[in-house]
Amino acid sequence: MSDVLEPLRHHAYALGDDDVLAREASQQLAKLPQLQLVGELWCELRSYGFAWWAPELLRTWWPAAQRMKWLAQRSDVRQRITSQLTGLPPNAARKRSPTFQAELIDAVVDEGDVSARDLECAFDPFDMVTYGPVGDVWRAFRSALPVETCSTDLERLTAWLLRALLSDRSMKHEQLKRRPILTPWDLRTAIDGEVWHTRMPLEIRVAIDEARFRQEKLRPGRPFGARHDLSIAAPEQIAAHVPLIDLVGVLERAEQAMGFEPMAQQELLPIGSMATPTTRTSMPADSSVRAREHGHAPGSAPAGRTTPAGAAPSATPGRPESDTHELESWPAGSAHWDE
Repeated sequence: MSDVLEPLRHHAYALGDDDVLAREASQQLAKLPQLQLVGELWCELRSYGFAWWAPELLRTWWPAAQRMKWLAQRSDVRQRITSQLTGLPPNAARKRSPTFQAELIDAVVDEGDVSARDLECAFDPFDMVTYGPVGDVWRAFRSALPVETCSTDLERLTAWLLRALLSDRSMKHEQLKRRPILTPWDLRTAIDGEVWHTRMPLEIRVAIDEARFRQEKLRPGRPFGARHDLSIAAPEQIAAHVPLIDLVGVLERAEQAMGFEPMAQQELLPIGSMATPTTRTSMPADSSVRAREHGHAPGSAPAGRTTPAGAAPSATPGRPESDTHELESWPAGSAHWDE
C-alpha cells in the first residue's frame, strides 16, 4: 500500500549537517497532524503492558534492519541508537552502514545483552513515523487492537485516543499546534445513534438536554451542536460506557481524515511491506474482519450484548460551520473535553 503521505527524505543530506536535518524533521512533524497523532499513539502504547503491542512482537513487525533503513539519512540518530544498545564508541558507530548497525543490534538482543524492550525504547516513535511509513503504523495498530476486549487499561487508552483526535495541539509536545484530526461532529456522528442512546448513561443524556434548553433560552437561534454534546459527554465517559467495538467507526473516520488507505478486509497483515512472508500470519486480523467473524459489523455490539446493531457511517461529510468555533462556557460542574 502507498499513502499520499510519504516518508521524509532530505534534499540536503549530502551536506552532512545534523542540525539542518533535525530541523527539517521537526518542521515536517510540526506541519503534519498525522505524524503527530500516530507518534503520540505509539508513545502512549509504550506506557501499557499490552501483549498485542509487546516489544518482542514489534521487533518482528519492524526489525532493526527495517528501522535503520528508514533512518538511512540520519547518521546521527543511527549512531546514538547503535552506541546506546551495543556500546560501540560514537565515531566507530557513526561510520558503519545501516545494515552493519542493525546486525550488531540484533546480535546483542539475540544474545540477551539487551532486551527487546531496550531496543524498542531506543527508537523515538516520532522518528519512526517521520522517516517510516506512518500509514502502515496506524494500520498495524488497527489490526492488533482487540476491539472485543474490555479492560481498564484499554478503556484508558480509548479515552486518550478520543481526546487526542479532537485536540488542536500535540499530546506529547504542547508547543506544537495542529488542526484537529476530527471535529466533535465527526466523532459524534461516527457513533451509531442507537448505540449512543442505549449506552450513554441517562444522567449524561439528561444533562445534554438541559444544556440545550438553557442555550435555547439564553441564546435563541444559536445552534447547539456536537461540540456541546462532547463538552458534557467527555471522552472518558464515552470510553467507559460505549464498547470499543462500537467505536470502530470513529477509527475509520480518523483513518479517512488522516488520508490513510483503509485496510482490505481479507488482509491478515495490513503492513505488508514491513514483513516477510513467514510472518504474515503473526499479525492479528483487521478488527472489522474479527468483528464479522463474531457475527456483527463494526458499530454494532458483540453477541450477548443488548445494544441494537447499526454500523457507524464511514464517509466524512462536510463539517458544519457551527462546529468549528470554540466550546461554549458552561456553568460550574459541567465537563469539557478540552480542559
